[in-house]
Amino acid sequence: AASGSNARLDDNDTKEYMDEDGTVTTANPPPSIRLLKRVSISDLVDFFSKEGRQKLIKSFTSTSNLVEPAFEEVVVIWRPLPPKPPQKLQLPDSAYKLAKTQTLESRLPPKQPPSPKPKTPPLEIRAFSQVPMANLLAILPKTKLLFRPTDAILFDLVNVVSLSVILASQKTDSAYLDILALGSISLWIVRTFVKYSNKQARYDLLVNKFLTLRMEHRNQGALEYVSNEAAEQRAMRASLLHEWLIRQQVQQTHSGYDLHLTKCQILRHGCTGVNQVLQQARSTTDTQAQEYEPVYADVDIGTALDDLVDLHLIRFDEEESLVEVKDYNMAEVALQLTWVNLFQKET
Repeated sequence: AASGSNARLDDNDTKEYMDEDGTVTTANPPPSIRLLKRVSISDLVDFFSKEGRQKLIKSFTSTSNLVEPAFEEVVVIWRPLPPKPPQKLQLPDSAYKLAKTQTLESRLPPKQPPSPKPKTPPLEIRAFSQVPMANLLAILPKTKLLFRPTDAILFDLVNVVSLSVILASQKTDSAYLDILALGSISLWIVRTFVKYSNKQARYDLLVNKFLTLRMEHRNQGALEYVSNEAAEQRAMRASLLHEWLIRQQVQQTHSGYDLHLTKCQILRHGCTGVNQVLQQARSTTDTQAQEYEPVYADVDIGTALDDLVDLHLIRFDEEESLVEVKDYNMAEVALQLTWVNLFQKET
């Protein structure tokens, strides 16, 4: 339990906490997801409202805070489609059936054997970091990002002159203006095509640069990275649960009651206790964490409890009551013995 309050465990589903003055309060866990609102330039600058136009000059001289939510880590796993077998040119089956009825099979070319089934391609893994939510589609496989042609068309002086010449030629019906209009339109088409090609090339370069900067690992390296992260999370989960069980044992010793936690109680209240330990550790190490509301982590207590039993850090009796929780010194000795036994089995 967190410092300054004691967690009271019972068989009910309600999670209750006892303060230092003895007041029992029911606490609901904080949300497991913190929502972050996106703030873009369109939210700060508004040309279509009177209030937005009035604040336009002020926005150029003031500091604006833009918020772009991003994923800290994104792991993309997919399997590419197998390559299509090459198509073989041959007569349809109906032609062979008709030739068989007419005894003309010998005059037809022999049937070609079917193409072998293509091999299933291996899995592809990519690990990215700091990916903005707006650019999430860019890291997905086989995603073709299209640059709209209308974004490359700029109504500059050439477009205005071309339009004016076309309208003038239709009004005056002058051959000189017709030739001038044709030349202006040709120049406008060539210029627009060149500008669009350049913008498309710069856009593709920007996308490739984004993928290169955000990609941390790929394939075997990404698999090892994910495995190491999973092992670290598993060890952290078991360590937090062990810490909470030690605190519960210390509280029971100080209270003078010889009550043992049951496995059912640990499974029911362990997630709340682990979050209390986690929030207390964050508040003491990270000063910025106190500025935000706590986030409730959904911890798999059952798996963490099994890991502690396998590591011989806790022990239950036949009635599934917790009878032993090794302290820090004994836990270190038990982990060393586990490592020694593991290496002896491999050798």
